[in-house]
Amino acid sequence: MMKLLPLKMTFPKAFLNRRGIFSPTLFIFSLVILVYAFSIFSGNTLHTFTQVLGEKQANLTATYLSAEYDFFFIEKSADTAAYTALSSLASHGGMKNDCETVEGFSVWNSETCTFTEKDLAEHFLILFKPLFNATLQKRLNLTSDTFTYQVTPYSNRFTLIGTASEQLSYSYLTINYSFIPHFSRDIPFPLSSYSLLKNDVLSRIDCVKNTPFNPLVDTPETIPRTCTFPTSFHWSITKKNNYALFTALPQESSSLTQDISIRFAIDLNRITQL
Repeated sequence: MMKLLPLKMTFPKAFLNRRGIFSPTLFIFSLVILVYAFSIFSGNTLHTFTQVLGEKQANLTATYLSAEYDFFFIEKSADTAAYTALSSLASHGGMKNDCETVEGFSVWNSETCTFTEKDLAEHFLILFKPLFNATLQKRLNLTSDTFTYQVTPYSNRFTLIGTASEQLSYSYLTINYSFIPHFSRDIPFPLSSYSLLKNDVLSRIDCVKNTPFNPLVDTPETIPRTCTFPTSFHWSITKKNNYALFTALPQESSSLTQDISIRFAIDLNRITQL
């Protein structure tokens, strides 16, 4: 049969007197101090930390992400406007859209307008700015006139850089963040195509003028084949009265610009004005 042993209670030495006997008074006094200290600490904690843990960090992240989204929106707006403007520029033969046209083709050597390569960047920006402005105003309190622009042509592309003169600012409670809107886009379409195009046409314009064209018999490939136009472009040439109508699609183009054809007309009675 099991024998029960008497239960022995032990106390920390701090609660024993000098003789090693338990001191109830000291124990109760210490307990009161601990309870009082805990109540003060608990009250200060509830009074001081009113925000949820991580709330400030979450607000900072949300503010920064909102700014990043606007930055991304500006870049994509510039992309969309640039490709639309590039397509429109090509459809006008690199000319302004207020020049003389024949069958929808801008005349390179009309009495009011003459095509020059140095005006390409200017004409591109004339088309780009209202398109960029329209997309900007869908979300941001910015206009395209807020930006300064730089167009830099290269052999197989050109870059478009825009920098705003105003900051976009974001704030939430005590969080403040701002940045200067800007973008730098690489457009895989060489503006130098227009120079090559003009040289190819000038060296063969007499052949174009002297080659008869009957729309009932001939095809748009007849004159390019007869006048041996180079294969750097896919050529389509027709005639209307005293005008030659050209459509030239660069053979080496990216997937983003593969459908951009350069369309223009030449007044065959004003060849010397080219």
